[in-house]
Amino acid sequence: MYGIGVSGRISIGDNIIEYDGARGRYRRMSRDGSIAVSLDLQGEHSIVAEPVHSLYIPGFNTKYILVELVDRIVVPPNYSVGFFIKTPVDLGVFMVGRDFYKLIDVAPLLNYYKYTLYGPLTSLEEVSGILCRHWRSRSYNGRTNIEPGECLVEAEVVNELGDSIIVSKILVDASYMPLYYEINTFNCYAGKIRMVVKSRGIGEIMYPRIQPPQGYLKADVPAELRPPPIPIIAWKTEMIWGF
Repeated sequence: MYGIGVSGRISIGDNIIEYDGARGRYRRMSRDGSIAVSLDLQGEHSIVAEPVHSLYIPGFNTKYILVELVDRIVVPPNYSVGFFIKTPVDLGVFMVGRDFYKLIDVAPLLNYYKYTLYGPLTSLEEVSGILCRHWRSRSYNGRTNIEPGECLVEAEVVNELGDSIIVSKILVDASYMPLYYEINTFNCYAGKIRMVVKSRGIGEIMYPRIQPPQGYLKADVPAELRPPPIPIIAWKTEMIWGF
């Protein structure tokens, strides 16, 4: 569960996390006892578990998530529609000291870890586009229950064209999506995204700031996903190869 201090032995999905504070030893094991991660932690610190975007398994290679919609959404001309989707998260294990907050491990909460390319494949030798974590989600008319490894996102599509559009996928930049969680649960919230379509086949994703649900805490952001020092109004992702 999120927000808990790690001590002793904890079962997380198919993993066992073990932390011996007296010896400063952290280990993550599979249920058959094989050790996946073993760390010797020095200095004064504690260990805390929080959600992180599911971008670290098997290693961090991209900050983008391509959400493929199970049910494509038809948006009439000059119309906007709001809904909810889910994005993938894993359990981040942080080493916390007086003046540092360091991600030391990511425990998988999911069984699906695949990556894909958003954009054209020019040739077998030349690849263009964006490498993305692939995910599939249904769209929901209202808030819905989530399972461990899922995070709820509010979404809006604004169609400024004179024709209807069909939305089948949404590209998001995880560095613009801070995570919030309810302590001692796996409940997770990743804010709001807004897709604005002004040209055929091209969408612009924006990340408006809104209040998280009452009682939710903001998760720490690993170094790889800290947003650039620009105003929030400039947080945008361009979908130039269709949606």
